[in-house]
Amino acid sequence: MFWLLRRSTEPSVTSVECYWRKPTLAKVGSSLKAAKLNELFKNVPPVASHNNSFLKKLLEKGLENKSKGILFEYYKTEENAIDKVSLYHLINKFVRNSSIITAENFIQYCQQEMNDQPCKEILNQTKDQSNTGTWFEIRYARITASKFYEAAQSTTYDGCLVESILGAAKFKSTKAMKRGLSLDDKVLKVVARKKLIKVEKVGIFVDKRYPIFGASPDAVNAEFCIEIKCPSKESTLKQYLNDGVIGKKPFAQIQLQMLLSGRKKGLFCVASPNFEVNKDVSIVEVELDIFFCCKKQLCFGKKLSSQN
Repeated sequence: MFWLLRRSTEPSVTSVECYWRKPTLAKVGSSLKAAKLNELFKNVPPVASHNNSFLKKLLEKGLENKSKGILFEYYKTEENAIDKVSLYHLINKFVRNSSIITAENFIQYCQQEMNDQPCKEILNQTKDQSNTGTWFEIRYARITASKFYEAAQSTTYDGCLVESILGAAKFKSTKAMKRGLSLDDKVLKVVARKKLIKVEKVGIFVDKRYPIFGASPDAVNAEFCIEIKCPSKESTLKQYLNDGVIGKKPFAQIQLQMLLSGRKKGLFCVASPNFEVNKDVSIVEVELDIFFCCKKQLCFGKKLSSQN
């Protein structure tokens, strides 16, 4: 809107400016002894009265269309589930209402603001995951399970990891990723049949106790949290699962998924690179390791403290 206003005040592209014309102010002291202000600015249009009609219309339309612009944060009268869980909204409210801005204070603020009901609503609203805008908003600025290990290990504060968490990094879907997405449901059916269980797709889990983290497992049931990997090469498969041992990064991923989803067990499932032919899936049962999760969170917490 403001860009449009600025562009509308620019001169026409067909207008011609005389470069030899001397400004009136430059004549003072030579051909002119003095100049009055009203003589220098003859064509200034009168200033319209400030009745706030433009602001009212802008707010009316913005709130009606649920705009997420920062301006509308100051005029909201009601909060929905997204407002209470989204880190974007929470950090804006925190900065406005807090005198001491630190990472620890922000986390405490989030723990006070978030509660179980909006977290459950968000879980239901994001069942379609990347097909919903809410899924992206809730993930924004959160350490998701797939980045849990990297966040604990990283020693830089402005690298590609931070950019990807904030959505600043460009994301390109590879052929292997597209294959994985197309196989997820088929692999899940094989897992359900092998383990004799019923599973359901879910959205993103968030928890007021760990407000800066989020997790989107491929499926859950009452007992298990399920994560599926569909590597297209044998070399990639070994990064996930090597001689029955889960790799460090995916192990951290499923641990955070279990923690946030409230499950004590998980199924880490790796499809064969030749799954389309052999339908083979390796399934490893994992137990929640609270000590491991706390250790990784502590590593990340120390980094936050050092930045205050």
